[in-house]
Order: sequence, then structure tokens, then C-alpha cells
Amino acid sequence: MYVKRGGTGNGIGNGIGKSLDKLPNSEYDDAEHFHGDNANSDFGVQIAMSGEMTDFINSEVERLSRQRLKAMLDSSPIPCVVVDESGHTLEINKKQLELFGVASKQEYLSKIGQLSPEYQPDGRYSCEKGKEKLKQAFETGSAYFEWMHCDHNGADIPCEMSIVRIDQPGQKLAFAYLRDLRELKSVIRMKEHLEALAYTDPLTGINNRRFFVLAAEKELESSNTEDKPFSLLMLDVDHFKEINDKYGHPIGDEVLRILTKRIKTVLRSDALMARYGGEEFVIMLKNTITKNAMTTAWRIRKTVERTKFSIEDQGIKVTVSIGVASKTSSSSSLEEIIESADAALYKAKNSGRNTVVG
Repeated sequence: MYVKRGGTGNGIGNGIGKSLDKLPNSEYDDAEHFHGDNANSDFGVQIAMSGEMTDFINSEVERLSRQRLKAMLDSSPIPCVVVDESGHTLEINKKQLELFGVASKQEYLSKIGQLSPEYQPDGRYSCEKGKEKLKQAFETGSAYFEWMHCDHNGADIPCEMSIVRIDQPGQKLAFAYLRDLRELKSVIRMKEHLEALAYTDPLTGINNRRFFVLAAEKELESSNTEDKPFSLLMLDVDHFKEINDKYGHPIGDEVLRILTKRIKTVLRSDALMARYGGEEFVIMLKNTITKNAMTTAWRIRKTVERTKFSIEDQGIKVTVSIGVASKTSSSSSLEEIIESADAALYKAKNSGRNTVVG
């Protein structure tokens, strides 16, 4: 603080005197300009800062710093809050308020306990996990993790959190940035849905031919690398055209759905069944020799034969023919194994149907 010319020579307060640097063309001059040769002149100026004035100036500096911080945060397109080491919220930007649907910092703080579920998707208690991640950020400088928030209506807001420590003179702060993953999650779900449609038979719900070929190629490559057995079953519903012609396509479709469910009860969990086309199905049996593949095929045949297909008061007799093929030294590609299984299926159908050939 500067003392204007003409003030008392006692200065301000009882603090330590401090001479001012000369400010040309100003009504504020340094002490030497006023007292001339008389160092003790009443016109001498002594500048002092009392403890009270220091506190005032520090508070003003802090206030201006907070204003600048708030302006910086509000200009950010990313939701953000500033917290201290105790987890107390110091500042919140506009994007954060908008995300949670609240109008002010006061409203945000009054509802802060409602903006996260009691438990996170990973099963951890939200309060416990939050404290741990904040502690990690202050100790290491940063923490990155996924977090489930809720808006003011209780709707889930999946987020990606980034907490970064900022070292201020005499104080450490943490900037917690939040990335709303709802749109990303929605895109991922849509992508998964489209992939499922691309790889799933819409009638039976099992995999389609496209998916089977991709998965079987990958499994066969692994089988060749590890020198493990690999077998396929090609299965066809006997006289299925007659079923469609006699009972109608809706009942024929239901036959295929029931058939699929019954066959899956016979298969191991690592077997892959797919609808290959029309009433034809293919089954991959990984790490399975021909003898065991034949055993599985016979079990499928018997299961289907014993199944009562009662649809809309119609009792329908259904049987299947199955061809079996395995990887050999002369038939090691997927195309060759499928051709072998298809040839065996053809023999089964020409042998009176409702049988297995391998």
C-alpha cells in the first residue's frame, strides 16, 4: 500500500518500514523525493504492512485466484470438480452441474450423496473406493478408473474418472475430470447387437454359418499347432420339406427351434453348433477323436428320435441323419473336413436316413 504525499510521518501500523521504488510521473513518490536532506523529516514516508493488512491482501489474492480458477473450469468442455486432500469439494464447473441436472454448486453439494449408488458395478462400496482412489491420486499424482454415477433422477451415468494432483503453494488440490461413457456404451452395445445379428441365426438363436466358419478356422489352426484332434458333425432333418408342406412353414420353423434346444442338451459346453443352411446344421467338436464324435452323433440321433414334437396339437415325428468327419493327415483344412462330413451325411441319407455315417 502506498501512502499519499502529505500524510503523517508515522506510517501505517507498526509493521516493518519499506521504501517504495520511485514511480515517475505519479503522485506517489519514494521517501527520498520528499525528505531531501532531512532523513527524519515529517514528509518522510514509511510504508508498513500490519498483520491485518497482510491477511486482507492474501485473501484478495486467493479470491482472485479462485475467480480465475472458476473461469478456467467453466471454459472447460469436460465436467470437472476440484477437491482438497480431505475430499471436500472446492469448485465445480458448469459442465459438471449440467451432467447431473443441478442448477448450482449449493444444490450439487446438497445432493452429492445421491449422485453415486451405494455400491459400484465391481461390487465395491462407493465411499470406500472413492477414498482409496483420491488417496492414490494425492500420493502418486494421478488415478484413472471407471465409476458409476447417478443423475438427480437416479438414472445411471457410467463414467471414466481421471484425478490429477495439482501442487499449490501450501496446499495440494486434485482436479477430478469425468468422461460420460453413456454415448460410448450405447455405441458399444449397438456394435455388439449388430455383431450378434451378423453372427446369429434369427430363427433358432444359435450361431450362423458365417460365425461358424470364422470360429472353426481359428480352432482348427490351434488344433494343428498343438496337434490335437478335431471333428465335425453335419446334420440334416429328414423329410423336412414334407413337414413344411404338410403343416406349414410356421410349424416347420418351430420344429427347428425345438430340435436345436434338444440337441444342445447332448453337447458339451465347448461344442459349437450352428445352422449351416435351411434344415442343415453343423457341430464342431474340439479336441475330439472320431470314435467319440461318432458316439456323440448317435446320442443326438436317439435324442431327436425320442423327442415328442407337439406343436399346435400336432404330433410330428422328426429324425435326423448325421455325417461325421475328423482332421487327418490328408484332410486337415476346414474346407476338406466339411466336404468329408458332407459326403458322410449324403451316405447316411442314402442309407435310409435316421442314421449316422463316419
